[in-house]
Parts: sequence; structure tokens; C-alpha cells
Amino acid sequence: MGLVVRDSAWLDLCWHGLALLPLPPGDAASLYDERYIAWTNKHLRPEPRTLPADAPTLAAWLATAPRGHFLHALPQLHTSVDEFAEQASLPFAQVKYTDPQHQQLAVALQRHLPLELIEVFRAGLWGELRAGYLELRDQYGQQPHELEEDLMMLAGQFPAVAQVDWLASHPLRHHGRLLRGQGRPQIAVGMASDELQVPRFAPLLQGWHELVLLHVLNRRDASGADPRAGQPGHTAHQQVERLALTLGARLLQVPELGSAQQDWLAWVLRRVPAAQGTAAVAWVGSGALLPGSDASELADLQADVAAALRSAT
Repeated sequence: MGLVVRDSAWLDLCWHGLALLPLPPGDAASLYDERYIAWTNKHLRPEPRTLPADAPTLAAWLATAPRGHFLHALPQLHTSVDEFAEQASLPFAQVKYTDPQHQQLAVALQRHLPLELIEVFRAGLWGELRAGYLELRDQYGQQPHELEEDLMMLAGQFPAVAQVDWLASHPLRHHGRLLRGQGRPQIAVGMASDELQVPRFAPLLQGWHELVLLHVLNRRDASGADPRAGQPGHTAHQQVERLALTLGARLLQVPELGSAQQDWLAWVLRRVPAAQGTAAVAWVGSGALLPGSDASELADLQADVAAALRSAT
């Protein structure tokens, strides 16, 4: 079974830029981390960076615009840094894309977001490039072989692991991203890092969550979902995320992971005070995140997802 973990300089640049934005704590899509900010400030040239100064304004826009979370779709707009660089000097509204899906996404971004927000963020990404981001990425963003080995270990029990394309992204750290579009789904995860306090199995376990989420989304409608607390679509977002967490905790029984499974749910403990001080995997697997859910419906969904994960086709 062949499984290769790839990377993307363009995706890394976007997620690096998004990680600089101090989004509210209630935004589940936030990549912000002061430790990462300090790390980038230490390594990048201060000029001609604009994102550090513009980050609070951009974050406020994202938090309050009716579809502000749509900026998180921008990483899927280009296929390479070179393609972005060729168009960076053009006003966003004048950029034309040869890929019809990219053109549709560009139109959607303009429909859902203030144009000035998009322009300021694009300018910020360009500034990060000129400040040496690619050189920093080459130095610290190399993919370790351990992640491929860990995924292969997981694929031995769940062949569906090898049925998606895997990406490793240093700026994601403890986070993951599920990208769906043309072709096979892509799952991006962070990379283990002593300096950024990302333990060995954190990327694998985050990837497991994204994989379970993929199969939940294949069976549950999440249209209109919004990761921002207080927004109309937040309940829909929470429902599918909590379903994926619950099923992931129930299905993942891999002795090789040992206590690392607790690390997988560490970010849940930060957002769910009731879970503090408990055995996280058992607590989430019990269905505590889904109060009032129909037990038989959840059991049926679990059976469907488990069958899909264990299928070799």
C-alpha cells in the first residue's frame, strides 16, 4: 500500500498568514497562537511585513462579516506560490483563472467578503514572502518520515487512510484542514515540533479526526456551517464536529498510540470545561458532547462510518 505525505508552499503561506490573525477564542477555525507569532517574529525580517500590523483589523473583519469565515477557503484559490506571485500586483477583481473552479471560488470570495479585506490579506501574504517566509519554510518545514510511518500504521487497521491525499504543513501545528474539491479529498495536518510544542502523534491524531469528519460530512448535511461562535451556522458546525469527535474516540483503538490519544483531544478540553480532569477519550466517546442525541441513530452512523473506514476501496 503506497502512502506519501506531500507539502505545498502555497498552502503553507496561506495558513501561516491566517495563523497571524488574533481571531476570537470562540472561532473554531482560528490558527492563532502567540508562541507561533513569537517564533515567526524571531525568524522573519521585520520589513516589508504588513500582516503583523494589519492582523487585528483583519481579525475583526473576519469575526463580524456575515460570511467572514469564507477567507479560510482562500488557500484553495491557487496551486502554487509562483501562480500567486504572478497575479499579486493585479487588483483581486481583475484576476482571471484558467481553472473554472478557481474562478468560481474567486467570485464567491468577492460575494461573501469585503473586497478590502481580501486585498489587505493578499498584500500581507506578499509581504511575508518578501520578508523571507519561503526561506524559513525550507529550513523548518521539512516533512519527517515519522508521519508517513504513523499513517501507514493506522492504514493497517483503517484502509481509508490511504484513500485520501495527505499534506503536512508546519504552520498548522495542532490543527488540521479537510480540503474537498476536484479529485480525491486532501487532509492537511501540522508537523511535530519541539520548539512549537507539537508532540509526535498530534498530527496523526488530528488527521484521524479530519478523516472521520470527511465520512460524517458524506452522511450529514453541514451546509451553512460557520465555525464562529454566535453566528447562525455555528450549531451546524458544532454538530458535525462533535459527531466526528465522538465517533473518532469510539473507533480509534490502536495500542501503539498508548496515552497519545489523550493529546488528540487536548484542544477539546480547552473549549469544554466540563471535560476538565477526565479521561478525554472515554469522556468524548461516551457521547457527552452530544446531549439529547438519539442513541440508535448514532449507532447507525457509527456502523456506516466504521465500515467506510475499514473498506479497502
